[in-house]
This record gives sequence, C-alpha cells and structure tokens, in this order.
Amino acid sequence: MPSGMGKLTKLQKLTDFFLGKQSGSSINELGKLQYLQESICIWNLQNVVNPQDAAEADLKVKKQLEGLQLRWDGDTDESQLERNVLEKLEPHANLKSLEIYGYGGTRFPEWMGVMNAGRSTSLEEIDVPSLEYLSLADLPEVESFPESGLPAKLQSLSIWSCNKLIAGRMQWNLHSHPSLSRLEISMNEGVESFPEDNMLPSTLTYLEISHFKNLKALNDGIQQLTSLTDFRIFDCPELQFLPQKGLPSSLSSLEIRRCPLLGFTSLVEDWHKISHISDIRINGHHIRLH
Repeated sequence: MPSGMGKLTKLQKLTDFFLGKQSGSSINELGKLQYLQESICIWNLQNVVNPQDAAEADLKVKKQLEGLQLRWDGDTDESQLERNVLEKLEPHANLKSLEIYGYGGTRFPEWMGVMNAGRSTSLEEIDVPSLEYLSLADLPEVESFPESGLPAKLQSLSIWSCNKLIAGRMQWNLHSHPSLSRLEISMNEGVESFPEDNMLPSTLTYLEISHFKNLKALNDGIQQLTSLTDFRIFDCPELQFLPQKGLPSSLSSLEIRRCPLLGFTSLVEDWHKISHISDIRINGHHIRLH
C-alpha cells in the first residue's frame, strides 16, 4: 500500500491496511483517519518495530469501527515486541468483533479482559465490554487467556492452531460467560479425548471441532452441553468412539466429515446413541435409518 494514506482524513471505509517493511504505509498513518467505519484488517504487523507507532494508530478513538482484524505474517523471534505492539493497538470499548492471526507473543494484553471489581480503571486496563466475536489463529506461544478473563458479552469464540492455549483448556473458565453460544476449535495434535467434564459451558448451542490429529474419543462431558443443537466434527482421522452415554438430547444436527474411523458402519452400531437427532450428515450425505 502506498504511503500517504494518512492524508485521506475524511475516509470512512478502509477494509484492508497493508504495512510496508521499508517503504509504503506506516501504521501511525491510521491515526489521522478518525472517521473509519465498519471493519478494518491491518496486515503485516511484524513490520512494526516501534510500539509507539502502533499507539499512534489511535484505534481507541475510532468509535465507529465495529470489527478489527490484526495480522502478523511469518515467524519471528520478537515475542516481546509483538506483545508490546498488540498492547498499543487497544481498540475502543464498544468493538463487536476481534480477530488475531499469527501473533507470536506469549500472553494477551489486559485490554482483552474484563475488569474485576475493585481493580484499577486506568487506560492501560480498559476492557472491551461489547465484544461478541473473538477469533484467534496461529498463536503458537500463547498459553492462556488474560487473567482477568474474556469479555462478558462474548457470544462466539474461534480458536485455530493454538496448541499451548488448547493444552490449558481446563483453565479457560468459559462457564463464567453466560452469553457464549458458539465455539470452534481447530488444528491440534495433543488432544486424545474431548471434552473433559466441566470444561465447556451449558450455554453452547453450536460446537465445531476439526483437524484434531490424535483425537480418539468423545467424552461424556459433552452430555453437560444441554443447550447444544448443532455439533460438527471434521478431519479427525483417529476418532472412532462416540461418548458412552451418547450425545445430548437437545442435539438436532450432527455433521461428520473426513473422519474415516467414524463412518456409516460405526454409526449404525451406535445408532441408539444418535437416533434422536433429526439431521445427520456423513461426508455430505444425509443418513436415515428406519
């Protein structure tokens, strides 16, 4: 993207902003674009070498932005720098959607969390109370969510290729998020059974797991998802067992794709566990037994 974008001070819509490495746009040019609306994706954040430049993007004052995507590209050894940059990219408090890709830091900034009673309300700890959608992808070093938790109004959470974060899933504390209804988890090599007891909130209506290379069995913990209506399982080559106690009675749609050990024959043997589900699809084919 050419330099000089900051001169377009009346610009209202900018879907993508590409950062140059040596020439081209600098992130601080965003600071002059006070009237941006809808959503913006900021690309190539690995090119930001000074966190203060990120602060000058002034995302907190862009009150009409509803969605924000932040993307790093390529492997770097600058995890502390990336964390500092992300800390400075704090958006305004009414943001609805946040997506983070390729971030190499080990922790999330405090502004992603929810303030505990009695804590400081300084700008360094401002939360995002209106956030409804959060997507995290390709974050190899992140081990946990912010200590202060995730935004209370969060409805949809997507986690892709975050092995260390998924390894600590029992500390996610998702039960404290009564609005959370949709969860997608993808690309993991360490999980062999899922979900554990008391891991997921009963408010979930949609659950999707995919690309779990070593997942062998679904646990009875899924029975605790008493609101679940839609369950999707994709690309789990070792998965061969449904939960002993079956799937939740609330379930109305089950879709399985590219799970060769959990095919039609296996499901026929376990038909009593899924016969209550009105919509069952295996590799794109609707399954009905009478």
